[in-house]
Amino acid sequence: MKGYLHLENGESFEGNICENSSSTTAKGKIVFFTGMTGYQDVITDSSNKDQIIVFTYPLIGNCGINELKFNTKPEVAGVILYETKDNHSHYDGKYSLNQYLKKWNIPLLSHVDTRAVVKRIRNKKSEKAIISQQPALAGALI
Repeated sequence: MKGYLHLENGESFEGNICENSSSTTAKGKIVFFTGMTGYQDVITDSSNKDQIIVFTYPLIGNCGINELKFNTKPEVAGVILYETKDNHSHYDGKYSLNQYLKKWNIPLLSHVDTRAVVKRIRNKKSEKAIISQQPALAGALI
């Protein structure tokens, strides 16, 4: 199903709200993470509380989520990435990233041009954002 990222400056980016997502909206400060690994730690890190995280690496979730992290509540408001898979390859991974986020009602917006998003937000000190199913939002970030 179609989903959108709306930035405080009025720009929007189209993607897909993961079908496994039980929540389709999120509001928060938008930040990005450029690492290839460590997505479990980023999502559960208290310094990211109520933020929408944009993962810049093109494929996130290959290792899955281990049992310990699966039962640790995420701190983020939402997750944006280009692609994730339901099958994972790490011996310790018991759940997919989608299953984990669904358990905690965290929306996942995929197939977003994350490079374009980062270009818009990287020089800002702070910018609010919304993940939504609505293609346009007027004044919703204030």
